[in-house]
Formats: sequence, structure tokens, C-alpha cells
Amino acid sequence: MNQINQVAKDVTEIRNTGKGPDGSRILFPHIPYILEEDVLISDEEKRELLSLKEKAKSYDAVVSIGIGGS
Repeated sequence: MNQINQVAKDVTEIRNTGKGPDGSRILFPHIPYILEEDVLISDEEKRELLSLKEKAKSYDAVVSIGIGGS
């Protein structure tokens, strides 16, 4: 149980500081805030992403292909 608690503290620290144990930037905590923050994508990419919201209304189905991960 101590290891689980330590990992939870470590993840909270990464989310708060944006840095891993070695000092490198960790960006995954920003993913839920991709449109609000200027960290992961440019303003142009944000505009393109938001334009898809309107374009998608004219389609019956959307297929998303990715590499997986988590």
C-alpha cells in the first residue's frame, strides 16, 4: 500500500509542477486542457480542431485512427 500512496503523490507532483523526477517536462496532464492552454498545440491547430466540430455535424460516422497508448 505504501508504494501505491507514493505513486499517487508522485503523479500529483508531476501534475502540479509539469516536471518528471529527472526535471524533464511531462505534458500528458495538459491533454484535458488542450484548448485552454498554449502548451501542446498552436493557435492554428486549435482553430482547425474547433472547425471539425462544425464539419462533423454533417457526417453520420467518424473514424479515428491512432497509435493507441493508454
